[in-house]
Amino acid sequence: MIKAGKRHAFSGFFILPLDLEFMYYLSQLLFILSMTHYRRSIMTWFTKNTVHKATELAEQCRVESETYYRSGSYHCAEAVLATIRNHFRPDLPSEVTHMASGFGGGSGSGCICGAVSGATIGLGLVLQNDKKRIIHMTRELHTWFKEKYGVTCCKTIRATHPKDICPVLTGEVAGKLAEMLSRERP
Repeated sequence: MIKAGKRHAFSGFFILPLDLEFMYYLSQLLFILSMTHYRRSIMTWFTKNTVHKATELAEQCRVESETYYRSGSYHCAEAVLATIRNHFRPDLPSEVTHMASGFGGGSGSGCICGAVSGATIGLGLVLQNDKKRIIHMTRELHTWFKEKYGVTCCKTIRATHPKDICPVLTGEVAGKLAEMLSRERP
């Protein structure tokens, strides 16, 4: 509550004795206003660093997955799954990669791209019981893949793209999935 003030002899300003509750709220407001600039700076720094780290991880996963594929020891689905396991679930044994063994070459029949299948398994491996997020992110991945390659059918991709497309798209799928999972981390 503002009370009647008296003129200060030296400055010519009025000094208004204020009650303590009002002063407390005023000081809190001034603190919040002064921190807004710092908060924005901190959030900008955090966002830039988080995005930078996610981009680095995505590139690392892209290269690793493509390398696995080119080595001949993994096909597309296994390469993506092995990479995702290495970076997001290293606590699991490397044998989980064998879960994707039947998905290479479009599940052996040329249907859905094995890299996309491996990435879908990877989503389940990382997100586990969060089925809504898994479904949402699977759709996002499929939409991204279709925009990039036109279809998700392995036979069609191989027929309409250069011969060495499989190692490249395997790496790109792993990189995209790493980017998506990095964004989703708490």
